[in-house]
Amino acid sequence: MKKLNPRSNAGFALAELMLTMTVAAVFFAGAATFISKQRTEQAANEQAMWIAQYVNGLAAYMTIQGVTPPATLTVTGTDWLKSTVCGGLQPPSDYLLSCDIPTNFNGSYGMPAPSVTFDWSVPTGPRADITFGSVRSGGLPSAKIAALLASSINSRLEVDGYIHASVFSIDGGIDPVANPGAFRASIIAANLTGSITSSITSTVFVRRDGNTVMKGPLVTEHDNWAMIARDEAGNENAAAQSNIASANVNDVYVRSNAAWASETHALAEEAYRLAVRTPQFMTEVPSATIIPQPSCPAGLTAQIFTYPVIFVGGASTASTRFIAGIRTPVDIVSAATWRVRMFILYEGSASWEEAPSDMGRISVTTRCS
Repeated sequence: MKKLNPRSNAGFALAELMLTMTVAAVFFAGAATFISKQRTEQAANEQAMWIAQYVNGLAAYMTIQGVTPPATLTVTGTDWLKSTVCGGLQPPSDYLLSCDIPTNFNGSYGMPAPSVTFDWSVPTGPRADITFGSVRSGGLPSAKIAALLASSINSRLEVDGYIHASVFSIDGGIDPVANPGAFRASIIAANLTGSITSSITSTVFVRRDGNTVMKGPLVTEHDNWAMIARDEAGNENAAAQSNIASANVNDVYVRSNAAWASETHALAEEAYRLAVRTPQFMTEVPSATIIPQPSCPAGLTAQIFTYPVIFVGGASTASTRFIAGIRTPVDIVSAATWRVRMFILYEGSASWEEAPSDMGRISVTTRCS
């Protein structure tokens, strides 16, 4: 057989063909790896989107519950958060999870239906522990995909503002230094878990808006406390002033009024004191008229003042007489009413006579004092 000369044209052609085939093989192998990785990431992102929506729905459910624990503390699946329109338990106007979310998350990675256990032992800070199960690829646990899912889910939760909700691919209760074996086993198992630590409205939150956490410091020069809040039983770390959560500070400047709250309160108190002592009711009435008593704040008493403004002596306007005296007594009719009267003493008369309705008028003023 004739030996091929590598320096011949045929030798160069064969070498070039072998190189081309090698490059093509490397290219196709790289392309296959890239496509496989892209498919994995796409599936993980889709799964992460569903799981993040499920966690958001749980967080919303806990907020709605408030300090009242749910009737069932362990719930499996996702359908119970959906509308009754698609077989869920929530009203159509207030559903917490879209009907498009799968009942289970086992489509891509073999996970069972998610299970959540609620802990309402501390009503102001209830907790939810979520079990998603082992993340599998090709029938085996995949720590890599579990970590990819956890990272993608947490990114979505952070964007949505739920900084009190997290998903983990490693058991957070294991110390890797003290127990490296258990820590390694937790990673290999690829068990995806999550937790939500909620806070009821009685707890004070300081935020830039209703959702975003403040990055800057909250500064106070007071050496004791700046704000207090009540728990669900109404307990607080200072003397009770109200049955709702409140801010308790030394003073507050109200920019809309360009005044300190203490100054505004002092002015309001002074205005109140003046208002409750001013006349509540002023009128002119004939004798025997019923007058209502004003409703006075604690510490003040309802008072009435009367004096005659018009009076004519005699039995009628056609028969007048000289007047020797006049008085306007007040009778207590009930706890809420008075009756004002006008009596006239005529010259030469031995007794007082009540003035007819067309023969006299009484000025009446009521107030709190």
